[in-house]
Formats: sequence, structure tokens, C-alpha cells
Amino acid sequence: MFTEAYERAAAIKDGDAPLLMDGSMVAVDCRLVYREERGEWSLQAHAIQPLRNCPSLVKRITFVLKPGPEGEAFLAELSAYTRKVDGTVAVSIGLIQPDGRVLVSDAARGMTTRFDPESYATFGKHPGCAGVQVDPVPPSSPPQRKYGNRN
Repeated sequence: MFTEAYERAAAIKDGDAPLLMDGSMVAVDCRLVYREERGEWSLQAHAIQPLRNCPSLVKRITFVLKPGPEGEAFLAELSAYTRKVDGTVAVSIGLIQPDGRVLVSDAARGMTTRFDPESYATFGKHPGCAGVQVDPVPPSSPPQRKYGNRN
């Protein structure tokens, strides 16, 4: 991490504790860079945030449903959940076809919601759910470095 990014991260708190401490669970925005002159790869981190913020990094969730009553029960529970819990996460539903393909459709715009780790786990482990695909928001871009005059 470059100095500017480290100073920004050092000011972040996770609850009452500093974010940058031994044992912290964090999400890191970084860039993978290949240095040809050295023949090596490096990671250049430019932002850190508490892992508990990860639900805000989800743009869309696609649930793939099993055919039959289990899938119908899942859809009823998901519909009830989205009516109670408002948020910005778009929901798509995939239906497994007899030939194994998955037909995916976006849910109604009113079904945007949010998922915390517990609700996500509940829906992901539901007997009617055959799979889940999570589409994250695009990662942040690193700030442009300001290079001074070398004279």
C-alpha cells in the first residue's frame, strides 16, 4: 500500500477498534501488476474496508431453483422477504430446464432487497435452491498518483 492509501485506511474504525489491527477481516481493493523488468507479480492495494461491509458490495444475486414444490416454496419465501426488506440488490431467478440449461429472468424491480450473511445463508441452503451467482459492484479505481517535478 502506498502511503496515502495506508493513511486513509489507518483512520477507518471497525466498530470501536481500528480496522488495521492483527486479526481484522477486511476486503481489499487492489490491482495486480506484472513488473516485466523484475519478472514478478505484485498487488497494489488502494482501499480497505471492513468485511462486514461486503453485503453493500453486491449488485445482483441470481438464485437457480430446482423444479417442483421446493422451488415454488423458495420463490414464495424470497418474495415475502423482498416485500419486508428493502435494498439495492437486484434479484434474478434461474429455472433449471429438463435438458440441464438454466433459464434466467430478472425479478420485478420492486424485488430489490439486501442480504446480510445470515439471510444469504438461509436462502443459499434452502432445499429449493440449486445454486447462487453473486455479481459484485465494480471495484473502485485507484486514485491517480500525483507526480511532482523532479527538478
